[in-house]
Amino acid sequence: MHKPRYGIVPVEVMLGQDGYSYLDAMRRGEILSPPMYETLGLRLKEVERGRVVVQGTPSLRFYGPINNVHVGFTSSVLQAALISAVQSVLDAGELGLPVEYKVNLVRPVLETTGPVDAIAMVLYRGRTVATAEGKLVDAGGKLYAHASVTCTIMTPEEKKEG
Repeated sequence: MHKPRYGIVPVEVMLGQDGYSYLDAMRRGEILSPPMYETLGLRLKEVERGRVVVQGTPSLRFYGPINNVHVGFTSSVLQAALISAVQSVLDAGELGLPVEYKVNLVRPVLETTGPVDAIAMVLYRGRTVATAEGKLVDAGGKLYAHASVTCTIMTPEEKKEG
C-alpha cells in the first residue's frame, strides 16, 4: 500500500477525466487525497463505478462531550464515501454537489470499535441529479450508521452562474 499524499488538486485535473478515473488515481496515490482525509485519518479503500469504500479508524481524539466518537467523525466518513460514489459515475467536466444529506446513527462508535468502513452506492444517476446511500460498518459487518445524499450534477460554468 502506498503512503498517501495530501493537498488540493487543481480543478482542471479533477475535471479533465471522468470521476471513476480520478478517484482510482487517488486510491493508487497518483493524485493527492483531500486534506480532510489526513485530518481524520481516512483512506479511499475501494473504488468501482457507482460504489466506493472509505475507511477510518476512530480514536480518543474524536471523542465528544458524551464519551464516544463525535457524530462529526461518523458523518464525515459517510459523507466522503457518498460524495465519492456519486463522483465515480460522473463524466469528465461534471461536478456532483450535495444539496441534501441525512445520517441515521444506530449505535455509538468508540475508540475500541476499530477501523470502520463507509460503503456507499449510487442509487440513481440522471442528467441533473444523483442519489446515493451508504452504511458505516465495523470489520465484522456490525452497522453503526447509515446515510443518504442527493447531489446536483453540473459543470463549472453552471456553478458560476448559480
